[in-house]
Amino acid sequence: MTAIGAQAWLVGRTYEMRRERMCGGAHASFTIQFVEGGRLMMTIQGQQIEEAWQPSTWNPLAVILGGRAMPAAEVILGPRFPGCDPNDIWEPSPPMGAPPLIGTWQRNCKADTNAIATKATKLEMIVDRSGSMQPLHSATVQGLNAFLVEQRALPDACAMTMRLVAFDDQIETCWEEGTPLSDTSLTVHPAMVQPRGTTALLDAIGGTLINTPLAPARVVCIVTDGCENASRRCTRSQVNDLITARKEAGWTFIFLAANQDAIAVGGTLGIDAGTCATFSATSAGIAAGFGSASASSCRGAMFGSSAANFSSAERAACLSGQSK
Repeated sequence: MTAIGAQAWLVGRTYEMRRERMCGGAHASFTIQFVEGGRLMMTIQGQQIEEAWQPSTWNPLAVILGGRAMPAAEVILGPRFPGCDPNDIWEPSPPMGAPPLIGTWQRNCKADTNAIATKATKLEMIVDRSGSMQPLHSATVQGLNAFLVEQRALPDACAMTMRLVAFDDQIETCWEEGTPLSDTSLTVHPAMVQPRGTTALLDAIGGTLINTPLAPARVVCIVTDGCENASRRCTRSQVNDLITARKEAGWTFIFLAANQDAIAVGGTLGIDAGTCATFSATSAGIAAGFGSASASSCRGAMFGSSAANFSSAERAACLSGQSK
């Protein structure tokens, strides 16, 4: 997958672009269409010009427009202000004091409306704390807190809630359902994910999902460094059925795993290959893994599961331990 693969959901979308205000009140506008292969088709006063687009290297909710004939400009994918359309795009740093460039998605089918309806408003974190996580304990705490900082930067974070579940052969809900994501006083403490016991992965996932309603849509991020070896209540088939039903309801599932083929294991759970990634079982590996998972989660929360797929750069970061 190319770097653009992580934002393949943009391909085919058309936006009407304009400056926020113009002298005399006029709003000159033009359209852009995102095309495969990093091509951007611009239509200005009836003339079509081919330009380029690519994801930002530092912000998972940003893309760079132009760079061929026109100067490159970074735009943010998401509402400029709370309550605005989450599919808008806007320019955070216009050149030389110019009014910001803003864009409105030109919806043209019923599926577009459905995509908006399934926007995630809840975040679920299911994190392994079995004994094998001991060498990764400190990095796990740091990675989880960094993950939360990035999630709290989402445009609609003030309206989102989260739940944190830690598991070994016992499952503990550290932060209950409905905990405000925006509550910056909440941080992950070492005792919450202190390594111990064996790995009841299926029970942790199934127990979290089984009594959780299908609506509203959620992003579920699962992190483990080992294979299932201790579940007593849930089978793999039952977990697969739970996840499949929730994916059909618009949920996004992210599976981050070490010491195994995350894509193969995630597939047995019903999680799409695009949102499964293997990380190296080192402090650097899990730190980079949380960074990649955070970017994936941001995209999934804003734009749905098809936007959450890991890019090749994010996968490489998980394995190398380098920042994404």
